[in-house]
Amino acid sequence: MNPGIHALSAPILDHMGTIVGAVSLLGPPDTFDSSLTGPNATLLAQRASDVSRRPGWAP
Repeated sequence: MNPGIHALSAPILDHMGTIVGAVSLLGPPDTFDSSLTGPNATLLAQRASDVSRRPGWAP
């Protein structure tokens, strides 16, 4: 929504798979890789999965 900021978000899920929160990464467009297959998205997805497992979510 803001041309000066790129962002990625991933859901935090509870034990039933319901979204209970989200984690986001933000950065300037000239240095932040916001591609869905890039390193930022990969790390974000892994961390969101790690946090989601704490209340019992399992893929």
